[in-house]
Amino acid sequence: MKQEPGRRQPGILGLQAGEDVNIGVDVGYGNVKYATRRRDGTLAAGHFPSIAALSVTPELSDGATDGLNAFRVDVGQEHYVVGEDAGLALAGHESGRILNRAYHESKPFLALFRGALAYLGKPSEVDLLVTGLLVESVRTGRERLEERLTGEHPLPGGSVTRIKQAWVLPQPVGGFLHHAIGQGVYQDLRDSFSVIIDCGFFTVDWITAKGLKVAFDRSGSTPGGVSQILVKLAQAIGDELGEPFADVARLDEALRNGHRLDLYARPFDFSHLWPRVRPVMDQVCQRLLDTVGTMSDIGAVVLVGGGAALYQESIRKICKRNPLVLVKNPMYANVKGFYLAGEERLKAHG
Repeated sequence: MKQEPGRRQPGILGLQAGEDVNIGVDVGYGNVKYATRRRDGTLAAGHFPSIAALSVTPELSDGATDGLNAFRVDVGQEHYVVGEDAGLALAGHESGRILNRAYHESKPFLALFRGALAYLGKPSEVDLLVTGLLVESVRTGRERLEERLTGEHPLPGGSVTRIKQAWVLPQPVGGFLHHAIGQGVYQDLRDSFSVIIDCGFFTVDWITAKGLKVAFDRSGSTPGGVSQILVKLAQAIGDELGEPFADVARLDEALRNGHRLDLYARPFDFSHLWPRVRPVMDQVCQRLLDTVGTMSDIGAVVLVGGGAALYQESIRKICKRNPLVLVKNPMYANVKGFYLAGEERLKAHG
């Protein structure tokens, strides 16, 4: 009998089916992240790619996919394969990712969210779920998303998770809380402005805040995330090879592993092509500066998100005198902050 892949990964969080838990989930454009506390009290997180592949093959009885570390989940009458190996269920020409601002209203978004619940151990009830939205979408989309995520979610194997309450925050607020609480500097940041920049897969989002009070007129979102860097790099590689190159999934992995890519069974170092993509990041940073305005009243600039290290040099150009912090494990900063926000809220409400 094949072991259900989903039963291997959730063990890292120490959750068992039937437990009531509080969770943070970040359904990003590039990766889905999830966080909660282990039984020993430590905060832990995991992730899988934001790929929801439509499934047309018969569903297995346990809800797992045949031989893959992935789940088959339902959204209405549609069936999706989600999880670490979901990309293997795609046709060769498909990217599997949705890159538009209405992403949070889509069926794949809900499928990926349910995949996160499966990796978390299929808890029967969740007291509080905390997640995030793009800065530009949160004021108009928050209530709709909270309503969409609250209630019962069917999961693989016939189980159901009931979300008792959902709370949606501006995306970078999670990163701010992770940094402020994790480093014990929240009191220091309450009395001065900070800029928290979330370098994501589709967009770069930023908030200017004094403590948790967000100055929305000095906050924003813009296209220009890691996906655009990958497109520009792929074009540059294709130019150098003299043939089209569009495998951005492998390129994304190579970008995070030392700029080494295997092409035709040979290593290809593309670090010399980096100047070709620098204008993308510089343009994003100029948009950010136009929105934030003066940097003289900013006490700290905090970088979070999976692309944070890539943008660090360009961001340094616009905040030469401000302390610049690249958080540890930036991909998990938002989702861990979401969990911490929920934890504090539950404490405050008894």
